[in-house]
Parts: sequence; C-alpha cells; structure tokens
Amino acid sequence: MTVRDMYAPKFRAGVELGRNVLRALGMGDGFTHMEWFLTPKGEAVFGEIGCRPGGANIVDQMNWTSDIDLFREWARAVCHRRFEASTERKYNAGIVFKRARGQGRIQRIVGLDEWKRQCGKWVIEDKLSRPGTMRRNWKQTLLSDGYVAVRHPDFETAKQMSFAAATDVTLYAG
Repeated sequence: MTVRDMYAPKFRAGVELGRNVLRALGMGDGFTHMEWFLTPKGEAVFGEIGCRPGGANIVDQMNWTSDIDLFREWARAVCHRRFEASTERKYNAGIVFKRARGQGRIQRIVGLDEWKRQCGKWVIEDKLSRPGTMRRNWKQTLLSDGYVAVRHPDFETAKQMSFAAATDVTLYAG
C-alpha cells in the first residue's frame, strides 16, 4: 500500500527510518524505494532500500496516490531538470497480486464481481488473468496471475478493500 498521509503518527517511525537510511547512504537526488515494517510494538524495522524505482507496480501506486504520472516527471527531471506535477497525496492505494489455485488454464474466478461491486468506483485496475489463460509460473514473474488495485482517501477503507481482494477473490486453474 501507498499512503495518503505519510506523516500520520502510525507511519512516523518508518518515515524517520527511511530518511536516516537515505542520509547514511549519502543519497542526493534520485528515485528510491524502501520497504519497512511495523512490529506489534510499533517499532519500524528496515526491510530493503533500492536506489531505483521499486518493482511490482509501486510507481503505478504512487501515481494513483497523487493522480500524477511519475514516468513522465522522471523523464522531465532527467532531461530538463524540472518536476512539474503536484505531489499532493490524495489517496491511499493498495495492490493485490493473485496466484491461481491448481495448474493449467484459468477455469474461473470466484468473488471478483462481488468484490468489485462492494468497492465500486474505488477499484482502479483489474488485471487478473481471465478464464482460458494459462496460469503463469509464479517463479518467473512478479505479477503472478494478475492483480487488482484500489484507492481511497481513508487508509483503513483502502486497507480493508485490499484485504478483501486478498481473501475473497480466488482464481482456479485446471
């Protein structure tokens, strides 16, 4: 998930950790991504950092969070040393990657229509493999058998919609 209010108290420790890591690396201008986790006690624990855009559609999530095109802005920054888009964060965005159960071709998707009905206009992408498509080898792709994505101004709502996609939408292959 990407968050609308990265300065909310629950994320403060992670933001501070990220800034400290970037400072320790001597990072100046550039595109980075960092993964960190909160322990049950609220401690921010470092996962990884990369001095490059993150994988698994993280730049798309950042775009959905702010209604911008970071691919265009990155090119503009590199070529013209300007960044012209607003960086206001409007939404929390969640993306859920799915793996089909079974082997062979996707036979059916259970729960997708109901999930989409419940989430309504907050569903921003549905890129799941459809029936008839060969199940992907999950060892050879980050995208598995596709993904769904949502965004919402309220963090808990975006989180609940994402969790529902993870638990209530199932692809079956056979």
